[in-house]
Amino acid sequence: MTPSNPSIVQALNRPTQHEMQWAEAIVAQHGVEPSSLTNSSEHEAGHIVCAAAMGFHFKAGYLARDKHGMWGGYSEVMPSGIFGDEINSLEEPIRAFFIGIHTISGWAGEMFKHSAHPASSLDERIVVNRICAGIAKAQGVDAEVVMGAMLGAATYLIATNAVLFDTTACTLKLNKRLMRSEFERYCSRNLKQVSMVSLLPEWLHKEEAV
Repeated sequence: MTPSNPSIVQALNRPTQHEMQWAEAIVAQHGVEPSSLTNSSEHEAGHIVCAAAMGFHFKAGYLARDKHGMWGGYSEVMPSGIFGDEINSLEEPIRAFFIGIHTISGWAGEMFKHSAHPASSLDERIVVNRICAGIAKAQGVDAEVVMGAMLGAATYLIATNAVLFDTTACTLKLNKRLMRSEFERYCSRNLKQVSMVSLLPEWLHKEEAV
C-alpha cells in the first residue's frame, strides 16, 4: 500500500480512495470482521496494556454495541507528548514508531488471543500503514519491515504483561468498562514496564529517541 501522502497521519475517518480500495478488497475476500464482545475486549486490552507498559497513563476504557449488534470499544490515554492525531513520520520517525506501536496494539491483542479476523482493525491498520510508509522512506527500509517491528513490539509488551492483559480483557468483557482506579490496582500487582528505547529496531536511529 502506498498512500498519497505517507508522512502525515490524518484522522481515522479520512481514508484516501486507495486506502478504501485496500480495505474493501480485504472485506471482499474475507468478509466483515465479527466484532464480537470477546475480540473487542481483547482489542481494547491490547491498547490499554501496551500504553501502560510504555509508561503512559490510562484514564478509562469502554465497550458498546451498535444498532447492528456489532461490538466496539474506546480507550483513553492521558497526553504524553507521544500521541497525537497528526505526525510527520519523515521528520519524527521515533515518535511515529511509538505511535505506531500503540495504534497497532489493539490488533496485536486480538492476535495474541487468536481472535483476530483478516478484516479486523482496518481503520487503525490504515493509519499504521501511513506511519510505516513514512518511516520506511526516512530510514531506507521496506514498509513491511517497519510494520513487523511495530507489531512485534506490541506483541512483546502484551506477552510480558499477559496476566494484566487477561485481567483487563476479562473486566472489559464482564463490565463493558474499566476505570483508572481499578486498572491501577491491577497494575500494582502485575504491570511490568518496558524501556521504550529497548523497543526500537537497530535500523531506527536511537540517538533521536525520547
